[in-house]
Amino acid sequence: MTVDLEDLKYLSQGDLVALFRRAGRQVVLTALWGVDRSVRDYVLRTLPRHESEQLREALQRMPTPALESVRLAGRRLLNLLGELSREGRIAFDLPEDLVA
Repeated sequence: MTVDLEDLKYLSQGDLVALFRRAGRQVVLTALWGVDRSVRDYVLRTLPRHESEQLREALQRMPTPALESVRLAGRRLLNLLGELSREGRIAFDLPEDLVA
């Protein structure tokens, strides 16, 4: 079993905030272009209202990123998810293949 961006829908509000703060705005915005709409909607519903509104507006204004940029941002976000999980900063159980 592997983790992918669809698994963002299993994160709590606090976990999403921690992940997105670690990742930075540009990585988050670019990575969200590569997720299913239901996952993006979950993220926007789950984040604190102010952060959700800012993210939604930024996504609407952002030009379509290159596919490779989306892929790299998604990979970066997943790597950070693994780091935060191993550090015990978020409550996300990683499959064995992501644990160092």
